[in-house]
Amino acid sequence: MAGVGQTVEVAAAATLVNTSDASLGAAFNQNQVSQLPIEARNVVQLLSLQPGVTFLGDRIDATKDTRSGSVNGARSDQSNVTLDGVDVNDQNNGYAFTSVLRVTQDSVQEFRITTSNANADAGRSSGAQVALVTKSGTNDLHGSAYEYNRNTIFSANEFFIKTAELQAGEPNQRPKLLRNIYGASLGGPFKKNRVFFFANYEGRRDREAQSIVRTVPSADLQGYINYIADNGLTVRLTPDQIRTMDPKGIGPSQAVLSILQGYPLPNDVSVGDGLNFSGFRFAANEARKFDTYIAKVDWIITADGRHTMFWRGNLQNDNSGGAPEFPGQPPVTKVLDKSKGFALSYTALLQPNLVNSVRWGFTRQGGEAARWQG
Repeated sequence: MAGVGQTVEVAAAATLVNTSDASLGAAFNQNQVSQLPIEARNVVQLLSLQPGVTFLGDRIDATKDTRSGSVNGARSDQSNVTLDGVDVNDQNNGYAFTSVLRVTQDSVQEFRITTSNANADAGRSSGAQVALVTKSGTNDLHGSAYEYNRNTIFSANEFFIKTAELQAGEPNQRPKLLRNIYGASLGGPFKKNRVFFFANYEGRRDREAQSIVRTVPSADLQGYINYIADNGLTVRLTPDQIRTMDPKGIGPSQAVLSILQGYPLPNDVSVGDGLNFSGFRFAANEARKFDTYIAKVDWIITADGRHTMFWRGNLQNDNSGGAPEFPGQPPVTKVLDKSKGFALSYTALLQPNLVNSVRWGFTRQGGEAARWQG
């Protein structure tokens, strides 16, 4: 009688340890980059997921505090970000985990991070070394089309806006939040096995209401003046009392009163002096428009692949309108960003163990204060 045998095989893979040098970090491939959820699809924000990284950008003012994002204790402006080997750091602002040239999730082939003990080829600074690599085309034609939408129906009302609405007897109305991100990419061969191309366009349109508070005249200031007397009591001067104090007996200026009456009535006591000025809080609708264009051409110069070149270009066209001074008015500020850059690289395999690479890049940072980088 034949026997029946059963075999149970248990396999375990050892954790990979970097034995070649002392650097610490991780690499993300294109599948991880494209599938991980990222706010506003800013790929460099994946750095915040690494050990030893602290991100405070949503709790403090990142424009004034360099602790907004730190790697192993280094300040946020100490991280070094490169795209295809070329410096793309935000020199104007020094924000944490930000590339001055926007990199989309569909354009990133690889994303490498070294959080400490970087090698000499990683660049400068004491913070993280962030290296992004743009996708290249292949012998097969590949493409993608996508759209992401975020709607107001998934949002809650902001605390201070709701409080102001209740105090004014207005209905509970959530601030508008509409965010639409869409785009397409295409890659393939110009000449099979030798010349390849990749292109990506991404657009983003935001319509978002921000909680804004302005200091406005109180209802009393339209003819009355309040002040605190020496005994600590609040005194309210009527128009007649003001007229008796006026050497010419004119009293409150009608021209000034017409200006004061043009302000909305206050609904927030968190600002102002509590006497003649108070706060007016409202949901300010802001419109933002972002366009990103990315293209790359790879050329395998020799059939054996020992000599290669690539050119990569990035262009962005951003138009961000700020909040109006009061509802129904145009934005007080508008920020235009025309940052652009390109990289040109030549790589030669001179000997089996010797690779010689020359790269040159150019980046222009747009915005209110432009800076040229070589």
